[in-house]
Amino acid sequence: MEAAILNLEGDLLYNQEKYEEALEKIQQAIDTCPEDKIEDLNVYKNNMALCYIKLAVRCGTDKNFEDAKYFYTKAHLMLIACYLSDKTYEEDLKQVEAAIFHNYGRQLQYQGKYEEALNEYRQAL
Repeated sequence: MEAAILNLEGDLLYNQEKYEEALEKIQQAIDTCPEDKIEDLNVYKNNMALCYIKLAVRCGTDKNFEDAKYFYTKAHLMLIACYLSDKTYEEDLKQVEAAIFHNYGRQLQYQGKYEEALNEYRQAL
């Protein structure tokens, strides 16, 4: 129950665009969640990935591409952790790969590299 409350607090912070604070709460939710609650853990990890994506987009918009790359990488690692826990690897890896291509396309778009961005978006499909 404690983990669920911490995750809800993280959700509230996320909705207020306080992504760093939300990450802290969600990490606490993960740390306090029993290991056998795989579905709950996946929800929390997915929420962390969403925070990392929002931070990456913010960095990309601010032309801080190194930080954006870092946050996208963290987001993808969280998503991979979620996907691999349910043992449907092949389909899950396709989804992660599509997300990676999409997010790199977004970064290229922010940099004004539209043709390269379009190629990444195509690979995401």
